[in-house]
Amino acid sequence: MNLLTTLTSAVLLGNAALAAPVLAQTRGALHVFGEVPEVQAELLNNSFTAEAPTAEAGPIPVILAQGEMATLDDNQKAALITAYVADFSVVLLQPSIEDIAALQTLLDVEHIGYSLPTKYTETAAYGLDLEEDGTSHAWAQYGPPPAANTEPGTADETIARSVQIWLLMDGFRQFDLDGTLRAQASVGNGAKEDLTDIAKSFVDQRNWVDASCSKDKCNNYQLSHFVYAVHALETGEDWFYVQQRGAFNASNQYERNWGGAVQDNYMHLIEIDTEIEGFADNTDGLGLIQASPQSDESSRSVTSSVSFDLAGELSVQTENIGAKISGGVSISNSTTVTVEDVTIANNSIDRGNNAKWDYTFAQCNLSCDFVIPLCDNVPTLAKSTFTPMNQWIWRADPVVRDAHGKMKVKAVTQLNSGSVTLHFFWTCSINHRSFAKNAFEYTIDLPFPPIVE
Repeated sequence: MNLLTTLTSAVLLGNAALAAPVLAQTRGALHVFGEVPEVQAELLNNSFTAEAPTAEAGPIPVILAQGEMATLDDNQKAALITAYVADFSVVLLQPSIEDIAALQTLLDVEHIGYSLPTKYTETAAYGLDLEEDGTSHAWAQYGPPPAANTEPGTADETIARSVQIWLLMDGFRQFDLDGTLRAQASVGNGAKEDLTDIAKSFVDQRNWVDASCSKDKCNNYQLSHFVYAVHALETGEDWFYVQQRGAFNASNQYERNWGGAVQDNYMHLIEIDTEIEGFADNTDGLGLIQASPQSDESSRSVTSSVSFDLAGELSVQTENIGAKISGGVSISNSTTVTVEDVTIANNSIDRGNNAKWDYTFAQCNLSCDFVIPLCDNVPTLAKSTFTPMNQWIWRADPVVRDAHGKMKVKAVTQLNSGSVTLHFFWTCSINHRSFAKNAFEYTIDLPFPPIVE
């Protein structure tokens, strides 16, 4: 297991024993503004050495405690700018909307935008990072929603570890979970350049805990969107290629009780539905050109793939400036994902132009033994990390740009429970119970490409 896999496993599984050996090897300097919560400080002390936040100290990652953003002096602001432009992370703890807006303004990335997910009133942590390849990353972590009625501090350790891993992942964000360089579109048909090679993507990553979690038992889910954009000069259309990568781990809340007769809190359903806000069913202004993977009921793995050529004169955002391209671009990506015991339903365009997938996990099976009746064979992916990869291409008429269109994402998770009852005459019955669906809904500002005539 390499460094990246270990770090990712640590944040998704909440496994301190797994993380400890890696953290000792990756200890580095960290600027800390203010006093961070005790549980956060303990984890950060395992990973970093705190230094005074000054512009002269040189660029290193920065973390700001609650309320510190509004108190920064010019030297401290310079330290944040220096860190960001040198490709280091900047993280705010428990920031207000105003804190996040102030950070974006300071780092000259107001175009990224930010709004709270539906029904949420606060952000547990927010981070910005610029990777060496020029890709901008925005990240946010959330605790339980107010409606969950969880006790104070329920997800503190999960949130703290998520912050720790976000900082430690600095420089590794272009890699997949297995440690390999993130798959980009392969070069297309000869003359055409590949969009992912010439355009810089915007990456939005959100982490949230399951609304039904309890103290020390919180599933932490993750969705990342890699968005590449290109503008067609002849038609005025904007084209968006989106990679949607998930990491859903049910291991923290999963329980095997009564020797296996009861299996609680394993994953039953994941629904991910994405649209451009205000343009659902408007197929004249917005079209879904391709969406993958396709529906599948029985495969051990599926391939998510897109392939498309866009001709004519185009403009894109490169690392630092807008650029004009003649001869068109191509998009071609193929990624294989393990889906054993998972049924995939591609329900895209059920509202005209949305990208939508439902992933349903197999339920445990009845095993009737007069000694130990079992609810057996819970799918491995239903109690560990499931990493779907959805991708699609949108064609947007100028009306979408004029409306400052936003991508609206709704992720729904549902846990399941199975129990076996032993009756007279050594007969058994099984009862499956699905818990309430928990929805996480938010918007992302679309990165419209520059128009370079």
